[in-house]
Amino acid sequence: TLDGASVGDFLLDELDRSRETRMRDIVATIQADQYRLITHAPDRPLVIQGGPGTGKTAVGLHRASWLLYTHRETLARLRVLVVGPNRLFMEYVSHVLPALGEHAVEQRAVSQLVDGVEPTRTDPPDVARLKADARLAEVLARAVELRLESEPEEIYLKLDGEYVRVRAREIAELLLETRERDGTNAIARERFRMALVRRFYVAYSETLGGSAMRDGEQIEKALKANGLLARILERAWPTVAPDKLVRALFAQPAFLAEAADGILEEEEQALLRRRGTGWSDADLALLDEAEALVGTPPRAYGHVIVDEGQDLTPMQLRMISRRAREGGLTLLGDIAQATGAVVYRSWDEVLLHLPNAEEAEIEELRHAYRVPREIMDVALPLLDVIAPDVAAPLSFRRGAAEPLVLRVPPDELLREAYREAARLAREDGLVALIVPDELLEPALADEAAYDGVPLLTARGAKGLEFDHVIVVEPALLAEREQGLRELYVALTRPTKTLVIVHARELPHELHYAA
Repeated sequence: TLDGASVGDFLLDELDRSRETRMRDIVATIQADQYRLITHAPDRPLVIQGGPGTGKTAVGLHRASWLLYTHRETLARLRVLVVGPNRLFMEYVSHVLPALGEHAVEQRAVSQLVDGVEPTRTDPPDVARLKADARLAEVLARAVELRLESEPEEIYLKLDGEYVRVRAREIAELLLETRERDGTNAIARERFRMALVRRFYVAYSETLGGSAMRDGEQIEKALKANGLLARILERAWPTVAPDKLVRALFAQPAFLAEAADGILEEEEQALLRRRGTGWSDADLALLDEAEALVGTPPRAYGHVIVDEGQDLTPMQLRMISRRAREGGLTLLGDIAQATGAVVYRSWDEVLLHLPNAEEAEIEELRHAYRVPREIMDVALPLLDVIAPDVAAPLSFRRGAAEPLVLRVPPDELLREAYREAARLAREDGLVALIVPDELLEPALADEAAYDGVPLLTARGAKGLEFDHVIVVEPALLAEREQGLRELYVALTRPTKTLVIVHARELPHELHYAA
């Protein structure tokens, strides 16, 4: 039962403690339902569905620690990768595993998975959504095929007084044989280069017969002279740089049209065309896909643990799966909080984009340890709208105060929010202001007013927790494309106090709060 007695006074005392700027280790407060998932066998993909306050993040981090302890011989070498939604979130959780004595772990935000690329531009929502589509993997694969189309030329070289020839037809046959074998593009290209040298060595031996005095190494050196081998190789198997390939798709309409023929509609192709430099967050998965096709695959870890997995796009899921060795993957998240470029209705839709989806297990955390019952009661009417098939979290802890709802004139909206922030800042614990995207810039402009209290959008607050939260103008939040989901996220960030400040009519789902 969830009457509080089943979890004990110690847990309640811990949950009532004020938040800190970084996540606390919760090893002393782990409950049976959480421990069962922490110690779940790592031999197949695991999905953990959990609503706000159920301890998903803590379970994920302690699962990493348990895996490293239990399978240390393997994972100390292969390491564990922990992935979060953004850098702020990763900073919040980054110290937990080192504090547990675990250092064979890499912790990165999704935007940090592609080395050497820093996003500097923002795509419009429709463009970001298209770049997230799994069909872009097909477009990129076709683009590589187009770039690799070639017309081999024969090798004709005078050695030791005789002309040695390997005809273009023979080179084309070698090319076909090599490409039919498994392996990355880079490995296959090197395999083809070696086959080319061997074929020329055979031709040299057949042409000169008993007079052939050179060994294979000397033949290769002769072919390399004056750049002949490099020229022949480039003609037969052109070098394709991943970043240049993606850039060419965006910048060359004819190339995009050929690569996307039968895959993307003309209107969709038009969305991808652009001028200018720089990469967006959505581009990172495309660059990673291109690198996997023509370059070197990324490092594969012994296990990958991903928090806020419901926001991963199909292309990001492909990027993540490339880093998980033999299906060693744990996804944690809440379908009800999905606000990514692609919004899923179930974890089954997410799993469609993983290579071994049929082996995955979906488990659930129901007990909401962090969010007080009074606050959860305000947020839960939204759940019936945004994710009716998701079971509601069961909150048993009572809060220190009922949620406070303040309606003010429009010109007093931010000032009243600042006053509430200042009032709550005098109490123990962390305070945050969560504002709609449209109000973030004017709110930031008055830095003195909020006096260092974190100013966040609902998406920026995802995965974080605070003692006291002021949510500003829910109606404006609700108007966004995934606004009710963002509002659900915002309302479930506090562990003690929720204040709603609004000038407009509240969304009807919040009439209970009013």
